[in-house]
Amino acid sequence: MRVHHVALEVADVETTSAFYEDVLGLHETRTFEIDGERSDCVGGDGGGELQFVEVDEPDRGVNHVAVTVADLDATIDAAVAEWDSEVVHRPKRLDGGDRVAVLTDPEGYRVELIEADG
Repeated sequence: MRVHHVALEVADVETTSAFYEDVLGLHETRTFEIDGERSDCVGGDGGGELQFVEVDEPDRGVNHVAVTVADLDATIDAAVAEWDSEVVHRPKRLDGGDRVAVLTDPEGYRVELIEADG
């Protein structure tokens, strides 16, 4: 398992992405929309990403932590059974082929699980 990305809530995805690209030299890695929330991702040479999630009233906090997993369904089953996690978003296949789901950790923080396609 490796940390995949960190997501930040922002009011303006385009402006925020441009800042990280222009100032830090990161590049756009992907853009998408899930449940009406637009996201832009930027990354560098290390493979990790920053995801900017556009919301009406950002609290300037972390939206979620994302990790890759080998078996999405088994991971969800174990989290629910062993940690009483709540499944926030059931598994869904993204356009790129990856399967994703979101659940809560013991503190209530959202954790996105990503099962890479291939």
